[in-house]
Amino acid sequence: MVYSRASGRGGSRAEGAAALAGDHAVSVPACRRVDSLAPRTRLAPQDQANPMTAVATVPFLTELDPRLKIRGSRDPLGIQAVWATLGRQLVGNLTLVSSDIAGFRTLLIGYGLPGEDAPAAERLRIFLRWEQAAAACRVAANDSAAPLGARRVRRALDAGDALTISEEPRHQILGDQRATGLWVLYNRAARTSGLVTENRRLTAAGRNVVEQWLAQLEAEAASVLTAVRHTRRQELTVMAEGDPTPEAARVAALLVEGTVTDRALLYRHLVQGIVGGASEPARGLADGRQTQLAALISQRSLTAPLAMLVQALRAAAANHDDSGLARRLEHILIVETVLQPANAALGALLQEGHGSTVTAVARRIGDAWPAVGSSVRASEFRAMVAPVLRTALGSQRVRFWTDVAEAAAASRWTDAVRGLLALHEHTMLWRGSAPWVRLDVGDIIDVRLREGSALPSQEELSEGEFNPYYLPPLLSLAGDLQEPA
Repeated sequence: MVYSRASGRGGSRAEGAAALAGDHAVSVPACRRVDSLAPRTRLAPQDQANPMTAVATVPFLTELDPRLKIRGSRDPLGIQAVWATLGRQLVGNLTLVSSDIAGFRTLLIGYGLPGEDAPAAERLRIFLRWEQAAAACRVAANDSAAPLGARRVRRALDAGDALTISEEPRHQILGDQRATGLWVLYNRAARTSGLVTENRRLTAAGRNVVEQWLAQLEAEAASVLTAVRHTRRQELTVMAEGDPTPEAARVAALLVEGTVTDRALLYRHLVQGIVGGASEPARGLADGRQTQLAALISQRSLTAPLAMLVQALRAAAANHDDSGLARRLEHILIVETVLQPANAALGALLQEGHGSTVTAVARRIGDAWPAVGSSVRASEFRAMVAPVLRTALGSQRVRFWTDVAEAAAASRWTDAVRGLLALHEHTMLWRGSAPWVRLDVGDIIDVRLREGSALPSQEELSEGEFNPYYLPPLLSLAGDLQEPA
């Protein structure tokens, strides 16, 4: 397939920024416990004027965390924009990369450490140093969920027991830690969840829990905070004879496990999507659908395949649906019957040799998929899903999708192939890019970039990957936090 849900990377950089991807696996482990982990065996000036908004104007090469690399335009049909639009009807706060509860705790503590009145440059400086220290403690304690920057931290600990804590670029744990670390990647989700403000200050809810964490860290890991607050680079020792130091273990335990109080608060804001409170009325994100979705998730196993889980959630929501949740989940099930064969068919087109005709390709698709058309819910797509997508994607783009769906549903594969080629060319031109494949004179398919994969069988197509719809991070955080009693 040309668009990979497993890698989670698709579309243009602008589209990718809307939903940076992590692991889309749906299996969610039980709440991680640092104190049960085996000891880790060691392996053999930002812009000072306004560091919050400064943008580099000189190109440079960096080493990115491998989960965050944008690998070109890997979504030639614009599928990500479709699922992201429907996903926001369910999950109003999370992005695909913001799935680590320890990452959220690290972010909030990093915003709280400098104090409200610290200048912007100082706030960023301390945040970067704290992110480094937190990652070092988690790696030393062998946290099963690797923090951002874990690779560089492991490399440093491979050479010794300490990590250099410094805001200097050469000591950062990511190639551009400000741009590709928690400062950017988790900020939007924390802000939308009502935990931080637009200028990266803590809200009342965020401040209450951070004050408790800081008091605990001052009592149990003072040397870590001292290294973070220092004005010069520091060597923070986090390992001793192959084990995490006591202070490193305590920091990791706080970030991974938290406390009963903070788990209840974070579950409310991040999983249930309930924001507001003291100074403003509480409200539920996604018009309250996220709160209802969280309640249904808490009653089910989180290890089921995503497609099966969505079907079960839709059935359960239909019994007591006052927010339109069941209808939105049905939209997802409908659109998947269109996206999966469209993605697979275009992937096969991109494998064609020059000189293949539309008729020949359509005949091969029809022979391979004799019953696929009957599973495409084209009429429901037109009536129920297209109106929802139109505002975000535009009328012309949705018309292309509707035409492809109706042709596929009728097993008119020649028309479906033509529609896919038109949709692909429209999508790529909208991005300012040349199409990878186009229709030439005489119905000849002109493949300019061989990027696809062989046409899957009908059985393989039915078992294809489900698009994420922002559900994996919600499931992950629900599994880590668990619903408070």
